[in-house]
Amino acid sequence: MRFALERRQVVRVAAPGYPWATTVGPSSTAPLPILSSRRPLQIILLGLGTVGLGVYRELLRRPDLFEIRRIAVQHPAKHIAAGIDPMLLTRDVFAAIAEPADMVIELLGGHQPAASAIEGALAAGRIVVTANKELIASTVEHFEAVASRSGGGLRYSASVGGAVPMIEAVARVQLGTHEHNAVTSLRGVVNGTCNFILGELENGASLEDAVALAQAKGFAEQDPASDLSGADAAAKLRILARCVLGEEAPRVTFSGVDELTPNRARVARRAGRRLKLLAEFRRTSLKPVLTVSLAEITTDDWLADCNAECNALEIEMADGSLHRLFGLGAGRFPTTASVIADVYDAWRGFIGSPAASWR
Repeated sequence: MRFALERRQVVRVAAPGYPWATTVGPSSTAPLPILSSRRPLQIILLGLGTVGLGVYRELLRRPDLFEIRRIAVQHPAKHIAAGIDPMLLTRDVFAAIAEPADMVIELLGGHQPAASAIEGALAAGRIVVTANKELIASTVEHFEAVASRSGGGLRYSASVGGAVPMIEAVARVQLGTHEHNAVTSLRGVVNGTCNFILGELENGASLEDAVALAQAKGFAEQDPASDLSGADAAAKLRILARCVLGEEAPRVTFSGVDELTPNRARVARRAGRRLKLLAEFRRTSLKPVLTVSLAEITTDDWLADCNAECNALEIEMADGSLHRLFGLGAGRFPTTASVIADVYDAWRGFIGSPAASWR
């Protein structure tokens, strides 16, 4: 609060799961009493992998706010052995989303059955929270159209940046722009898995060992192809570019980490430089250019301090001003934090006023 006061920033303070907030700043509202909550928010959870398990545990911590109605998984026996209530589990994704509920959290990843599940939930008027960057990058316009017709809602801030609020920051900056000071470029590290691997390669690890360590730490999937190829970063860049353009972004030219990278990383480090997988969006006189590629940067570049599983983003405006964000970008806990933040934001937005109630 002192930090905000010194910078004359306005802060809204609220209890999790409640629609009311107290504004604190140069001019403040009177504190509001915390009244009795509504019934718990009924949730369907699709997927119980690295992030799904993190989200499940966070929801369980607040039984006063959340009720998990059903969890769709591929292998129920494995989760039953780990202590998950067998009555919650099903292998049938579509039976799960047919359950009465307020919200569906999709953490299956990939295209199918995730795409059909998201569309079905939105068509039923549900709020959907997802971290699926592949689907959001390629299908978000369709999903939003379905949600608009049915009264559903779609939240996907966890699809980019992990715990770094990249989508929110780009959207907020874009909202405040005008024609003479628009966003001109985005530049950053948006794949924490590759960033971690590149750091290990600089220190002498082989690509195979670096990937194995990233998997052991929960940063890389069992099949890391999307990360290593640059496809994951490309999908995230398209999502950010869409926030700037207000429409579907052009395709991304991308490359990733390959068998030549370990030597490149070590040579760059000995020369006092860093090797980073950079995602870049640039406005041009013709059309926007989107690229993801390995690049050597100098140690005085602010992105040089983006180490391990961190993510970072620089937003440049037409007047030369910069907005910079930095934080944890890979693993269970950063992505879980973003998913849970979306859950709370969707709840607050849906309720709207103390008199409203869940359908």
